[in-house]
Amino acid sequence: STQSTWGVVDYHVTRWLSNPYTRGSYSYLAVGSSPDDFDILSQPHGSVFFAGEAAFKEEYASAHGAYMSGQKAAREIHRHLDCLSQPSAPLAAV
Repeated sequence: STQSTWGVVDYHVTRWLSNPYTRGSYSYLAVGSSPDDFDILSQPHGSVFFAGEAAFKEEYASAHGAYMSGQKAAREIHRHLDCLSQPSAPLAAV
């Protein structure tokens, strides 16, 4: 972890391939689940935002889905920070 010039105070990089419990795993739809579950997993909780291949139902289990969910989370963070600087502005829907 390090502090950047953009105000990021901490981050964590995972190593899925070398993790003995996951060994490079990816998301999938289990029996009884639906694509809407990916939307639920990607919802922000307060000021914590989620991105990754399991957070984008249109392209889950793919690098493209991870990239697209990162773009979506970045837009949500931007809106969140903009609303914090302008208390009267409503948080826009994604």
